[in-house]
Amino acid sequence: MAGPIEQKAGAATLATFAATQIVWAIFTFWPAANDAVSTDNQLQLTAILATVLTAAAGYYAKHTHRPDLVPAPPAAPATPPNAATTPAPPA
Repeated sequence: MAGPIEQKAGAATLATFAATQIVWAIFTFWPAANDAVSTDNQLQLTAILATVLTAAAGYYAKHTHRPDLVPAPPAAPATPPNAATTPAPPA
């Protein structure tokens, strides 16, 4: 069953790719940034930026409607766990 890619998954993937390319471009084409930040911290910056952008993109992307899914049945009313087993108080 092939269908369209859901928007949230596509947005999150694109944000991850964009974050890694942005950090790569900054440290490749801006020598002052490359000299100011160590290699270990460059990798951490990439991971942090990718995580934040991926979470934001997934959160703000529109939800893909799935007409093939049936709605969930209504939940049963909640009853206290000991409602049926508690004896009546003596008169």
